[in-house]
Amino acid sequence: MPGCLFSRTYAEPADESIYEVFSCASWRKVAVLNTRLNMVSDEEIKRNVEIHPQETVQFGKVNITLDFITTPFIPELDRKFVQIMNKIAPDTIIAHQDDIFAVKCLTLQTARNLTKCRVIDTCSCTAKSVENDCHCANVNITEKMNSIDTRLPLRNSEFRMVADWNTVEAISHSSVAEISISTEVNWTTATMVSPTECEVAASNARGCYNCIQGATVNFTCTSTEKTIAEVICTDNHYAIDCGPNTPLTTVVINFNTAHYISQCSVQCGEIKHDLFISGILHYHSIWKDDPATAVNKRANYVNLINIPDINNIAEVITKWWCTSLVAAVAVAVAVITTVLCGPLFLQEMASLIC
Repeated sequence: MPGCLFSRTYAEPADESIYEVFSCASWRKVAVLNTRLNMVSDEEIKRNVEIHPQETVQFGKVNITLDFITTPFIPELDRKFVQIMNKIAPDTIIAHQDDIFAVKCLTLQTARNLTKCRVIDTCSCTAKSVENDCHCANVNITEKMNSIDTRLPLRNSEFRMVADWNTVEAISHSSVAEISISTEVNWTTATMVSPTECEVAASNARGCYNCIQGATVNFTCTSTEKTIAEVICTDNHYAIDCGPNTPLTTVVINFNTAHYISQCSVQCGEIKHDLFISGILHYHSIWKDDPATAVNKRANYVNLINIPDINNIAEVITKWWCTSLVAAVAVAVAVITTVLCGPLFLQEMASLIC
């Protein structure tokens, strides 16, 4: 008898997790300032200031105004976010623009009992003689929740992104801010040169090159009284603390090659100290680029092409060429000996066993 085949699309929950899909229509810009005010009486006031554009905050008798913040275009900010709702920890992922969610519910209550939820037909079926062959597109959210490529916190060469309940925070590595500092108090200012002499020492640079974390250099400075010394290097200037207890100041440097060399100087009183900082930095890949967004601007201290330092590899090979040659000859001799003498050795062993 003639008949027809029909099919019906349905969705079955894989677990009891409930996810909320949301996007951020607008982002609120804010700058976090780590401020330190050194008074003439040796009093030191530290404060973390959170300030919005065109906002003025008062720090002691000083007014700090954030004039503007300029941030580069970050495509990930326009993406949808998926956050798990019925867990203590608010796990959040970035959804891809092509991700398809088969079931959509209007409220949390309807999602709990799957009532009044809409099933999106994502199946493509081909009719056969006995049954239909259907292939359905759906996103494995559980797999994405366990993936370091989409799960927040996320960190790459362009930004760092963290999430809390219904809140996503993105910290750009290449934002530009203009800050105005003013005071209503009449101050009599003068340039004071401290005659305090100091002893400054610097460690070797340790860390990685062409990476977000960068490398670190530790400065120690010993002086008879508490003061601040300026370290002037080839590429950067640093302010380090000095005192009787030899305080430690750690600075972060960003370099794109394995060999780091910098000539520095420190002026303490009438004595100028020369420092030579060097170090061999390590290579490792810590971020991946989405091919669709690879053309966008990245942090200016990280190269988009992240490959090992060829010059360093060539230098290591040149330095240890003798050892490398001996090792290569030893391996070649071992291979040739195995090929030529292996069958004879096996025959001798077989005759001894027999």
